[in-house]
Amino acid sequence: MNCPDFMQAGRIINDIDINDLASLYKRKVFDAISKLKFKICVFDFDGTLTSFKYAPDRLLPCKDSDLQEYCKEHNLYKNATILKTMQYIMNELDSDDVYIVTSTVESLRDNKNRCIHANFPTIKNEHIIHTNGSMEKLTVLEDIYSKRGREIIFVEDLYKILLEAEERFDYVRGLHISNLLP
Repeated sequence: MNCPDFMQAGRIINDIDINDLASLYKRKVFDAISKLKFKICVFDFDGTLTSFKYAPDRLLPCKDSDLQEYCKEHNLYKNATILKTMQYIMNELDSDDVYIVTSTVESLRDNKNRCIHANFPTIKNEHIIHTNGSMEKLTVLEDIYSKRGREIIFVEDLYKILLEAEERFDYVRGLHISNLLP
């Protein structure tokens, strides 16, 4: 499935007025910020804050670069990419309350840290948490809660992990990335 076909299938309708589309986009971004502000927010980095690649349990069946190209070709808000949207949202949040959790191997941790800081400069070093796999992200949520003692908003792009977190912990509210993006 290519991106333009997907977009026509429901995400963006080509005959909608661009001003309506831009207005909807702005409203969704500000709604996302209001949901997350003043809360402990844990963002998955392995898809949520990066390009989406096709997988049945992820949000978009196209890469962010394909989405950018589609928006450019159709004169849509070309800077409103997934990454730029998440950068804007995270920049509006209190850096003391924002964490990034990522699955990575030891040899790539420094590279991943550099990538995170390049794209999300407000993230504190001690708030970047590396795990060995997706299920270990749940342990991270436990650790953060034991230190902070507040409800956690967990933003993830894998439904399986979100459901597991919400079922296991009464202090975790899961948000699929699609709830934050237009």
